[in-house]
Amino acid sequence: MDDADATASQQSHWAYLATSYCSDSSKANLSPMQPILVNSTSYIRRAPSHPQRVNLQVPIYIKDTKVDPNIKTMAEFDFQVFRSVTFGTIFSMMAIFLVLFGAINNATRHVLAWMARNRHRPLACEPRWAQWLRQRVINPALLPNGRRMDHATWFGFLMVNYPSRLESMVLTLFITLNIVLLFPSYHLFADNSIMPGNTSLQLARYIAERGAQLSFSLLPMIYLFGGRNNILLWVTGWTYERFIVMHKWSARMMVFQAIVHSIACTWYTIHLTGWQGYCAKFQDDFFVWGVVATCVGCYILLMAMPNLRRAVYDLFLACHIVFVALFTIACWYHVQLIDDQMNVMFLYVSVGVWSFDRVVRLVRVLYLNVMLGIGRTGLRRVQVQAMHGHSEVLRITMDADKLAPFGKTRCLPGAYIYMYVPSVYFWQSHPFSVGPWHRVDADAAVQKKAMDFSMEYDNDDATTFVSRTTTFTMDSTSSHSTAVDGDMVDVPLDDAPPKEMSDAPYKDTFDLLIRPQGGMTRKLHDMVSKAPGCAMSIYALIEGPYGHFEPVLQYDTAIFVTGGVGCTATVPYLQYAVHHANKIAARRIVFYWTLQYEEQLTWAMQDVIDCLRAVNDRTARLTASEDDNIAKVASLAMDISIYVTRTKKPGPYSHDMDVDDEKELHGLTMTYGSRPKLDELVANVVDTAPGSVAMLYCGSSGMSDSARKITAQHGIPYFEEAFKW
Repeated sequence: MDDADATASQQSHWAYLATSYCSDSSKANLSPMQPILVNSTSYIRRAPSHPQRVNLQVPIYIKDTKVDPNIKTMAEFDFQVFRSVTFGTIFSMMAIFLVLFGAINNATRHVLAWMARNRHRPLACEPRWAQWLRQRVINPALLPNGRRMDHATWFGFLMVNYPSRLESMVLTLFITLNIVLLFPSYHLFADNSIMPGNTSLQLARYIAERGAQLSFSLLPMIYLFGGRNNILLWVTGWTYERFIVMHKWSARMMVFQAIVHSIACTWYTIHLTGWQGYCAKFQDDFFVWGVVATCVGCYILLMAMPNLRRAVYDLFLACHIVFVALFTIACWYHVQLIDDQMNVMFLYVSVGVWSFDRVVRLVRVLYLNVMLGIGRTGLRRVQVQAMHGHSEVLRITMDADKLAPFGKTRCLPGAYIYMYVPSVYFWQSHPFSVGPWHRVDADAAVQKKAMDFSMEYDNDDATTFVSRTTTFTMDSTSSHSTAVDGDMVDVPLDDAPPKEMSDAPYKDTFDLLIRPQGGMTRKLHDMVSKAPGCAMSIYALIEGPYGHFEPVLQYDTAIFVTGGVGCTATVPYLQYAVHHANKIAARRIVFYWTLQYEEQLTWAMQDVIDCLRAVNDRTARLTASEDDNIAKVASLAMDISIYVTRTKKPGPYSHDMDVDDEKELHGLTMTYGSRPKLDELVANVVDTAPGSVAMLYCGSSGMSDSARKITAQHGIPYFEEAFKW
């Protein structure tokens, strides 16, 4: 650079200083730079031996050997800050890449399912490479023994949750990046002006800076992945459980980086200024808030351990909310007091994401529970019944008013809601699967006529519903369309519902089945048990619906494996398949339900029977049709297998629901006193299936491991409804 260019550069820098930093100061000298330099050179003096002890009144000359180390030191520090920010963005880029991959996969899945529905053909069998991925990567548990869920323990007492193998691979990459990115690109040199001759101090200072930056860069992901109204749930089609896994590990790595930052800062300060200097740091508010943030973060992780979380869930939930708020405040002051605008930005984003989730949740609660605009006033009331016996269960029946999906499909497969019970806990909510749905006549006289009428056909103009005692269609048209070799043909309907029944008022309801554990559910059960008849009507608030309608019904054969109250998640799929047959591609449904005691059949057995009878009646109508093409087609076949493991023979509950006489109900198998050999049953279904096969599971953790292992062996799609967060 020649002298002219150097002078021009100096003039531009001087102008920038004059306009940006000195323009508001009345005492600032805003003269041009060149006259000041000319004037100052005549007064310049050599620097004294101890300039820090001298009141300097004139410009001094400093040798390049003195200036260069300072410039080099500051440049290296600025470079480390820049590099830390760059490494922090790698986490964001990784999350964006995963979301894009999930979005593409989700869009592809929906397009294929849409094409299958339009062509009335099931999804084709997956290619060999896709089956290999399901066998080796997607479906298997992390460990070869198949153990994945939360019943695993370390050292005989420490509960752990093993992610799936695919999730574990992603998490391994994420954890490795968090460790590896702490160490590269450090330039250490002996003539460092702040820490001369001590490269260990330099390394500790830079690691502390990088740990802080990486920790703050993870904050937005933690708040986003933990929110119920996370927009990525809809974009990717992933389950909330998967995002909670990501939420937990992002939080663990964030606290890990904060601990690295704190340890490095502590070691650096003690070795630079001694213990006295370190103790003096606690007079600085910025330092104190940093210590508070680290300690609170560690406490939150400690309380989130499975053992403590399950033992004292109510305490965990309250502490989690309070201490996360305290942690956020501490982080805010820690960076705001030193004007760290970069990390303040991460906090702005995090608080914005949290606020959005809370506002949407509040809007949902107000809209769904303040009964305005539907001819009613007041808050939502629900009917609660305590079902006693070997297993304590609460059945909660609530109206489907103002739940938009009910107005369209009258069924919510794969959905769950959060419920608040103000009379028990006004601030705590729990997730529950939306179980079997029913359409109940409001007029008892009309309902009496409806009990003898059954019609299970579905078309766009019909209003089909299921009650616990009857299945029928209102305002049905004269024909029903079904698929024959991919083409649509009309099936005539000989019977039409009575006119008075068609005009009858009705309401949609759905059930929740709850196994009392501790806290809110236990207190609710105890309260209802003391009521007359172990039933009562209470005020409750619901939030939702959340969840995904898994595309299991778009495969040629759909297998549902259920354990206990897991029927709440699987029975709605049966109801949807039966009463919206034109919207699915499945030709066969296989349903396995394992229970311990016969009395548990009352949970949902009548709903299962209604679905099976509807399918059998429909098949009989198609078979009896005069059209040979229609007679050859069974649009939907259903096989129901119920296993009651601890009851040896049919009892009063079976007789009450007519499930003991298998001859009258084709497709139903009742087995008492033994458990299902799930591997053999599924293998037989897969081997005999003419097309694609998929499985959906909801039940206990141990049975989940078995189901996952079986689907991995056969390389078929596996879906799971689980609340493991």
